[in-house]
Amino acid sequence: MVFERKATHLLRCRKICNPHNPMVAPVANFSAPCIWATLRPNTGFPPDTKPKRLQPSAYLPNKDIMGHSEKIIFLDRDGVINEDSDAYIKSPEEFFFIPQSPEAVALLNQNGFEVIIITNQSMIGREMVGLDALEAIFEKMTKGIAAAGGRIKDVFYCPHAPDQGCSCRKPLPGLIHQAQKKYAIDLGTTVMIGDSARDIECGINGGCGATCLVATGRGPSARKALKQKGITPDHFADNLYQAARWIIDGRS
Repeated sequence: MVFERKATHLLRCRKICNPHNPMVAPVANFSAPCIWATLRPNTGFPPDTKPKRLQPSAYLPNKDIMGHSEKIIFLDRDGVINEDSDAYIKSPEEFFFIPQSPEAVALLNQNGFEVIIITNQSMIGREMVGLDALEAIFEKMTKGIAAAGGRIKDVFYCPHAPDQGCSCRKPLPGLIHQAQKKYAIDLGTTVMIGDSARDIECGINGGCGATCLVATGRGPSARKALKQKGITPDHFADNLYQAARWIIDGRS
């Protein structure tokens, strides 16, 4: 597992944002109101307009030592990998895998895909739990996936509450852009898989090559919400395993 342990300066209140942790998006003013021209320099559209795919031509591909571009899949966590809850997943004891989700990650890995988690975790900004609890949940997730033969390349999360004016909370593409910068990913070859409207919008805003909405978690309500916005994901899947099969089969 490659996501970093706690840095020296941890996010422990609403007024501290740690720029040294790649999983926490650096923000110029943590508590400032959202200013779209500042927080969305890569999109430039107001919040209520339909997202448009960004051109990924400016991004350099992430290549291995043989010069082959890595194939990256972005996954939301809650509702995609594990059961979601309106009360949030606040401890490892509340984390339960959705059936076949660890196997889905393993299947992707076995077919040459690396998996990166892109997740909102506002319970940190809401001061419901601390980073120790969140790390323990991630550890349970990665161990469970490893037991199924899979691996997570990295985890990028937004710790902020909705009113904290950050640039990393989905549907904003900040987390995807952090991952792209860290690993030099060719975003046009990536797929974003999620169970919410904001997951799909984040994938589009971030310039992902395709998006997939799963029917687990908030999937059914998200499908209706996206339809009302005139947004259609590239694929609908029953669960993460079926989404993985779709990707492996060439997204046909």
